[in-house]
Amino acid sequence: SKEQRAARMKTCIAFAREADIIPPEEREEVDKVLAALEKGIVPPPCGGKDECDEYCSEDENFEECITFAEGAGLIDPKQVKMARLTGGKGPGGCKGAKCEGFCEDEKNQETCSQFMIDFLEKNPDLNIEDFIPEEDRERMQEGLESMQDALADAPDEVKTCIDEAFPGITEKIESGNFGIKDMMQIGPRMRDVMEPCFQKAFSGGSGGPGGEGGSPPEIPEGAKECVREAIGVDDFSKMRK
Repeated sequence: SKEQRAARMKTCIAFAREADIIPPEEREEVDKVLAALEKGIVPPPCGGKDECDEYCSEDENFEECITFAEGAGLIDPKQVKMARLTGGKGPGGCKGAKCEGFCEDEKNQETCSQFMIDFLEKNPDLNIEDFIPEEDRERMQEGLESMQDALADAPDEVKTCIDEAFPGITEKIESGNFGIKDMMQIGPRMRDVMEPCFQKAFSGGSGGPGGEGGSPPEIPEGAKECVREAIGVDDFSKMRK
């Protein structure tokens, strides 16, 4: 029964604490679980991280797992809301631990971008910034500032090129009206747009900005930083070939 399972867990936790075998990095979480058990909040019928990840990845177990995690304080309330809105499923239908690193894989970026676009369209009143960790918001803000610096120094043909893919985006960025929500919708796709736009503008040679036989212009430092962050280009001489 649930009561027996809870009692058994309390006994096991008490033994582990007494024997001092709980890793330091897990003690806070274990204390939260024990506090939840004392309140009568019963955990799902699984043991250990791997087993519980597998159990909680099943649709029929989602609410049970999220309710315990919420009651035990193991998950931020904002993340609880996000999980319930998505049904616990991430891009590509991934769940739980299987979602870790999914969007870091370059081949999944379009899937992740479309997932976020669809999610925001279904929840237009959602303040997405509430669900983003502070360090991620800071990183996005740095990326936005790099884009603003790049566009301030970029020739018109770069802006025109980018606007062809995302109409009106350059004005939105330069005016400061391009926020984190926009970054999440468009950011993953900017890589594929910015690289050819900067390559085209700074290629030099006949028909290029450097004129026939002339030297190609120096890429502005702001643009270098923006492209470096957005598309991972470090050797800018390669963009001139």
